This record gives sequence, structure tokens and C-alpha cells, in this order.
Amino acid sequence: MSALSAAVSLPYQVETLQSNGLNIVVVPLRNGSNVIETDVIYNVGSGDETMGKSGIAHMIEHMNFKSSKHLKAGEFDSIVKRMGGVDNASTGFDYTRYFIKSTSSNLDTSLKLFAELMGNLTLKDSEFQTERKVVEQERLWRTEDSPIGYLYFRFFNTAFVYSPYHWTPIGFHSDILNWNIKDLKHFHSIYYQPKNATVLIVGDIDPKVAFAKTKEYFGKIPNKKEIPAFYENEPDSDGERIVNIHRYTGGLEYLALGYRTSKISDKRSAEEKYKDKVVLDVLGYILGGTNSSLLDEKLSDELKLTSDISSFNMKLKHGGVFFIIATMNKDKKADEAKDEILKVIQNIKEGKITEADLEKARAAINANFAYSFESSSKLAGIFASFIGGGNSKDVDSSLKHLKNYIKDVNSVSLKDLQRVANYYFVSNNLTTLTMSPNSTQNKEDE
Repeated sequence: MSALSAAVSLPYQVETLQSNGLNIVVVPLRNGSNVIETDVIYNVGSGDETMGKSGIAHMIEHMNFKSSKHLKAGEFDSIVKRMGGVDNASTGFDYTRYFIKSTSSNLDTSLKLFAELMGNLTLKDSEFQTERKVVEQERLWRTEDSPIGYLYFRFFNTAFVYSPYHWTPIGFHSDILNWNIKDLKHFHSIYYQPKNATVLIVGDIDPKVAFAKTKEYFGKIPNKKEIPAFYENEPDSDGERIVNIHRYTGGLEYLALGYRTSKISDKRSAEEKYKDKVVLDVLGYILGGTNSSLLDEKLSDELKLTSDISSFNMKLKHGGVFFIIATMNKDKKADEAKDEILKVIQNIKEGKITEADLEKARAAINANFAYSFESSSKLAGIFASFIGGGNSKDVDSSLKHLKNYIKDVNSVSLKDLQRVANYYFVSNNLTTLTMSPNSTQNKEDE
């Protein structure tokens, strides 16, 4: 089945419970696998936090696997393992996702576990104090001890100043040390409600059974608080932002270069902006999305400047970044790589790009999309990204974007690429971070 055929024939069904506003999405794959994935997606991430409380959405993700009214700490995982399943969770800028992969016959158990967490999580201070140390260590190895992780964190500190996108989901270290259990309970009471969540069931399942069971376990969970509206307060950037970082890097230089892709001053319709995001997705593949992309061929193969370079369009509900990140070869300079990257981008802005480049990107996107239909987990991941990253008040419209995504990708033209590049890839939208070894490291390496 082609990616276009798969997208057009997506067999999903959507329902919203009248009792509490919970969204339910069922994607039946009658493939005889007897495998399903059950997700709960909450419309909350680090983008809903406030300064001084960064990272709290991620902390609550960890606490969801602790005790509840009817479960002891760790019992959630034990039950899933006993039934031969796998569970995990992730926190992003805009949404938090929990999932259980299991046999179809264990749908009841998965739903019962997730309903217990939504309605009866205890958030004990003793468990919080222990898990805080785990999160602190996670931040250490993800950010402080990782050159790429640190560069990524500092990029958002620089590109976004006023909005909660100023930090990544892991949060600032000082905030992690200063949360208290009241902070967690307050945040949880607002965002972990049925009206702010979607139950997603993907796989070898009868939709009637899936809807009925979800209503049975979630239908009586009440909403308790109003969810505050997001106030978009990040002003348009008025010039390129440049930061040069000196720290331990293993002797190599690194480069992060990104263009912000949203403006408060942009009064176009949401649909017009969405179409641009699809074009930016395609540009991500053309520039650095494959091993034969324009940047890889120029900077890695021809000039030998980089050992690794990639680009991607990061879509955010209240912002967005077109991101390019590179690791230099030994003794090669990040500034030189930046100059070459900007030359390649300028060529696109001038229309110096071929139909072959565009077709290669289309083919890669189509292949990745078609590949997702090989398992319930891969397909659930795609659905979750559109549900969590879309309009939480209208899940059906977000999924229509998913249904039409491959059609939209295949409709992108060379003129679209040039237009979008000229609109977004300008110096006022640009943030550049270079990271090089500090002086102490240079002496040690001599």
C-alpha cells in the first residue's frame, strides 16, 4: 500500500464523552496480530509551565508511576509486565503521552490502570522526594554531560525569551531542587482532567468494544478545575541572536542554528500557517533529513567539515523552530560550517533547487509514513503527535491534517520551497549557538 493510499484510508474513529469531555480515538487495524497500543495523551507539557516551576510537567510524568488510591508504587509496571506488555511515557513541549503495548485481550487492564492514574493519583511527598533525585540525575546526563543536549537546552534559552519555550521539558536545575509537593498537586489538578485528555487505542481491536470499555472506565471521572487559556507572549524577534559557549566538549566544536517559524504579527489564518509547516517539513528533509541531503553532501562529503549534520522542522503549538544541528570534525570550526549552511539556504531562496531534490524528500517522507503502518506502536506515535500537537479542542480537525498529510507533502512545489524559505529563513528569525572546547580542555588535549 502506498503512503497516500494508507493516509486516505486511515480507519480512525473519534468520539467525545458528553459526561466529562474526554476525547476517544480508535484506530482499528484488522491485521490478525492480536496487538494493540493504548495511549493517554494529556494536553500539557513544559509549554504550560511558569518561570520558576520549569520541568514540573516532566516530574509529574515520573510520579504517575508511583502510588495511587488502589495501586502501590511500582505496581503499575508490575501489572503490565505480568500481562506481557510494555509501558512508558514522555513529556514534550506541548503534550505528555503515556502508553501500554499489549495483547488485545488486555485492553481492560490497560484502561483500568490509566483511569486509576487520572482519577486517584496520590502524589505522596515521600515518593516525590525520592523521585526528584532521579529526575535531577536524568537532567545531568541528558543536559549537563551531553554536548548536544546542553546545546539544545541553551538554544531554547536564547531563541525564546518570554514564553515557556524558553526551557526544554527537563527544566532548569535550580527549579528541580525547589519544587514542593504542593506545586505538583496544583499543576496536576489543573491539567490531568478528562477534558484535557485523549485516550488513543490503535491496533487489532473492535472499535465498538474499545469505545464501550473506555466509557466504562473513564466516563465517571469528574473535571474539577478550569484550565487557563494560553497567552502567547513571545514577541517577534528583532535581530539575529548569537551565543558562543565554551565548555568541555571532547575536543570538538558543535553548531546549532535555528529559525523561529511563528510570529505574533502574522495574522494569516491557521490553515495558511499549517500549509507552511508542511513545506518546512519537506525543507527539513531536503536540507538535512537524509544521508544524501544537501547539507550532508556539501558539509560532510565534500568539505569534510562535519561528522554529523541534520535538520528538521519542530512544530510547536505556540511557536516553532526550523532546526539545524552539526558536530564538527576534529580541528574544524563551527563558524565555517555556519557560513556554508547559509550559502545552501541562500540557493534555495534564489530558486536554485531541483525537482530531483524535491522528489527525493517526498519519497523519504512517503516511505517513513508507509513504514509506520507496520505496527500499532509506530502508528500510535504518529497519531499522538497530531493529537498532542494540534488543536486540543477539536481533535477531529487535527486528525484531518494527518489524513491529508501525504497529499499535502506531495503537493509541495519548487515555488513553495522558495516562498517559504524567503519568508522564514531571514536573519531576524535566526538564533545561532556555537560550542567549542574551553581553554582548560585545550591545554589538557595538547
